[in-house]
Formats: sequence, structure tokens, C-alpha cells
Amino acid sequence: VAMFAFRMEETIPPLPDLDRIPQHIGEWKSLGTDTLDAATEAILKPDKSLIRAYREAKSPVPASLFVGYFK
Repeated sequence: VAMFAFRMEETIPPLPDLDRIPQHIGEWKSLGTDTLDAATEAILKPDKSLIRAYREAKSPVPASLFVGYFK
């Protein structure tokens, strides 16, 4: 039986620029960007987050997008 061990240092990538997520996706257009409320922020503790609502012209109901980045 042979055992091998490797020691690697953890590499943490830089935080992504979530603002680069498009304001328009196909027929969907952003209604605006929001932030997490303090209670949710305290529970989730994301390193970076984005909340945005989108609406398609034909639909009266918006779609909500949440992106959370955690190291």
C-alpha cells in the first residue's frame, strides 16, 4: 500500500465584479439593484453580493436575481 500526500497553498481568487452582470438580458431589463438587509447579511455573510430585479415587457411579474460570492 502506497500513500502520497501533497501540500498545496490555498489560492483565493479576487472578488468578482458583480456589477458586470448585464442590465439587459435578452428581452429582460433591470428594474434596479438592491442590497441585502442587515439580518440577512449577518446570517449569510457573503464576501460580495448582488440583488437585482428584471422585467420582460410582456410580463407583469419581475424576476429577482441574487448572486452571492463566498470565499
